[in-house]
Amino acid sequence: MLKLYSPESLWAFVEVVSLNSFTLAAHKLGKSQSTISTAIANLEIDLGFSLFDRSFRKPILTNEGKKIYSYALDIIDANENLRTLAYGLTEAIEPCLTLVLTDSYIAPQAQLMQEFAMKFPDVELECIIAEDADAITHIQNGRAHFGIILSMRDYPFDIIAKRLTQKAHLSVYVANSHPLASIPNLSIQDLSGYRQLCLHNIYNAQKPLSQKRWSAPQYLMLMEMAIQQYGWAELPHDLVKLYGQKQLTQLSLSDYPKIVPLDLIWSRKMLLGTVGNWITNRFSYS
Repeated sequence: MLKLYSPESLWAFVEVVSLNSFTLAAHKLGKSQSTISTAIANLEIDLGFSLFDRSFRKPILTNEGKKIYSYALDIIDANENLRTLAYGLTEAIEPCLTLVLTDSYIAPQAQLMQEFAMKFPDVELECIIAEDADAITHIQNGRAHFGIILSMRDYPFDIIAKRLTQKAHLSVYVANSHPLASIPNLSIQDLSGYRQLCLHNIYNAQKPLSQKRWSAPQYLMLMEMAIQQYGWAELPHDLVKLYGQKQLTQLSLSDYPKIVPLDLIWSRKMLLGTVGNWITNRFSYS
């Protein structure tokens, strides 16, 4: 007899593996830990074997669990794709769309908004600025529908990330009157004696190089600090070109400019209507 496995049980299993914790998985899914444990126990009963070795403090996959994990991912993907397809076929147009954008995407966003305004004149558009893990959190908690961020090495399972052909260029900048602006042949180590202005998101912090540092959650605020001569900062070229070009000096360093890919991200759980599908199809991917 064909067994049907609960999508909720599969989601619970995948999140426990991804977060390596029943407690964190329960928190992320908005469930009690007992609910998650019961869901996985029921899945194990349906499958006929244990997925985790429970002799350890942390959930350790059994050999059977390791094999099931990849299949669980495929089933969840297929289920979400089916839901999205069905929703899209109704030709539903979302009443509003929220984008979370990195400051590194500040130049191309004008073209995106122009196209959006022409295509969907009656759809409300909201744009918010956030970087890295903060942007991902906005997607996960439903605050934003799509994000364009500097590419990250790893993403949570519930986030879909597509690499864009567009890239961001970052360099180190200081105010024109800052002492570093007049020092030739600088190295990264030379910067450690001066205050660093670095990103510090709510959910993630940029690893500092200098012992003396100030932080902010967005590049625009870091740029304002740099203009006021409070220190040096790694900033996107486009942001400086638009708002701070005459007030900042780009330092010549061997590791810069840094070229970083951009990713379009959204939640696997989000149903894509007409607007959402237009967003995903509008970009070119590498």
